[in-house]
Amino acid sequence: VSLRPHLDRHLAEPFITPAQLDRWQDAVDALLRHGLFRPPEAE
Repeated sequence: VSLRPHLDRHLAEPFITPAQLDRWQDAVDALLRHGLFRPPEAE
């Protein structure tokens, strides 16, 4: 990630640690499930 030094400044531990990567993956999954794709509206 080209912005890694900038991300690391704001995190409790480096971005590439397993805990931070899991946190990142959980956030991406939540965005895709709940924020990016909306369920179709009922007709």
